[in-house]
Amino acid sequence: MELNAKSYDAQRNLGYVLEKKGNYGGAVVRYQKAIELAPNLSYLHLGLGKNYRALGKYTEAVAAFQRATEVDPKNAEAFDWLGRGHFDQRNYELALQSFEKALELQPRYALAQGHIGWVYYFAPAKDYAKAAEAFKKALEMGGLDQARTAEFQAELGLSLAYQGKCKDARAALKKAQELLVAVSAPDLVEAVAKGFKLCEGKWPPRAAAWAGGKASLSPAPRRWAGGPALGAEPEAFPVALAWGSGLTWIAPVAFSPGL
Repeated sequence: MELNAKSYDAQRNLGYVLEKKGNYGGAVVRYQKAIELAPNLSYLHLGLGKNYRALGKYTEAVAAFQRATEVDPKNAEAFDWLGRGHFDQRNYELALQSFEKALELQPRYALAQGHIGWVYYFAPAKDYAKAAEAFKKALEMGGLDQARTAEFQAELGLSLAYQGKCKDARAALKKAQELLVAVSAPDLVEAVAKGFKLCEGKWPPRAAAWAGGKASLSPAPRRWAGGPALGAEPEAFPVALAWGSGLTWIAPVAFSPGL
């Protein structure tokens, strides 16, 4: 079948197929052509940004996500992806603003709510109390797939453990453990196991000074090798552990979020 070069939909469809095959560079070209033909469609800019992100071109990804929000200022998903782009660049304040805007537009947007937890969990000015609150709200909203539910449960458990709330932490980690039976995420399994160890007489870690649920140490999260993938392909999302006292910083976890 011959491609209709003047059809933005045909260009977008081909870009989507290439994206699913892992040919992100080819997908970028097709999304760009689609945008030339229909520049005011937000989802085309989102598709372009996702593929730039998969290539590790985070500046270009943020620009595409930003354009998506300008084309459609009421698109909550566009603001969530813009927040992820800022998060990739460790622009945590801008990431938080974008996630909060997504929630303003769609108050029960569980994914954006959980991503607010990321900011409090990983930003240098860590606040594990606020992180735990955000992850808990996201889980209560529901609508998340099993992999993302497991991730947020694990991060909720770790956030609680870092505050010394070990009873609640164990409950959250146990739920994550149960969900992981059906999810292929060995690094997340390891993170959950080490989360349990935080509450096994090793509290608090000697390397951190705690006050009000905040930690004084704040290494930035390490990126995963190869960058994230899209759609049904594995995409990496952050899970961190305490440092010091024999524990180590864990690289982000890769699994299929089903976005």
